[in-house]
Amino acid sequence: DRQNLLFGYMNLLAKLCLLLFWITNAYSKISSVNHSHRFSQKAREDALITTTPQQNPYAVMILKIKITGMIIPLCGVCSGSLLTPDWVLTAAHCLYKDNMSCERHHAFLIYAGGNSVEELVRGSMPEGAQKSPSSLDLPHPKYKNLENYYDIALIKVKYPFNLSSVIGTIPIATQPWVEKDYVSCKTTAFGLAYSDKSTPDLDLTRKTQSSLVSLCRCRRELKSITGASNWLCSLPEEDHGICWGDSGGGLVCDGRLVGTNTLILHVTNIYKCTFGGTNPKCGSKNTMSMFTEVCNHARWIYSHVGTLNRTHFSKECWDWRESHASIS
Repeated sequence: DRQNLLFGYMNLLAKLCLLLFWITNAYSKISSVNHSHRFSQKAREDALITTTPQQNPYAVMILKIKITGMIIPLCGVCSGSLLTPDWVLTAAHCLYKDNMSCERHHAFLIYAGGNSVEELVRGSMPEGAQKSPSSLDLPHPKYKNLENYYDIALIKVKYPFNLSSVIGTIPIATQPWVEKDYVSCKTTAFGLAYSDKSTPDLDLTRKTQSSLVSLCRCRRELKSITGASNWLCSLPEEDHGICWGDSGGGLVCDGRLVGTNTLILHVTNIYKCTFGGTNPKCGSKNTMSMFTEVCNHARWIYSHVGTLNRTHFSKECWDWRESHASIS
């Protein structure tokens, strides 16, 4: 029928988009560092769990749309976390036309309480799901596209969501990350799960994966590669990597939003702090996911969101500056 033909057409466009991303990556000046919407794909479905909106009601899908409201076919999917009924936290690079452009995009559709892009395409949103166009999109003022630091952004929706069992908010961490050992955390996002076999039930659907996360080792080397040292990182060989469409999704530890999905890095030897050599692949044992720590940007976030103030946060969070971050 027409709906099946339309969805098949959009899947074809998705593959063409990925091909375009692979080609542009070959010419990138930062070939060893890729945002999650630039990733090559590799099997990772065995590490993912399909979850429901009731399990992570704060997780939302972000889609680029045209001024007319039409969804841009699968070339503009990101993930995010609902902080309040009308504010979403995501990655700043999601607000640009594409991965090699410095031109901003300004029209987004936020989908909450749902499970997949297919639901929107087919017009079959589940009970309780809601969608809203954006009314305002704000990348961090210090963020520059094609760079990796300050990769955090806010989107305000035009129509605030009605909170329910399938749509909810999540508090952000009010203390800086102090754990020296790896901690088990979860990320929920709506990215791809491409592999050498078709995975239509997993691609662009709500999925959750567990990761062991800590402050990044090799911070001096990461500073030279990414321009920043204050990353949270997954444990290599235990991580299957965030993928295209996962960008901006929330890293949640102990019920609080601790980080946002930013990029993955190819690890040659984590013990010798050697990175790069090839483009990272989702699902590779040599992949390390990297997250922007939300607490560091508390002052900026709540200068716009305004539901909390500095009394709710530690001094280290509220007064954080990149230049003050230690490197070891």
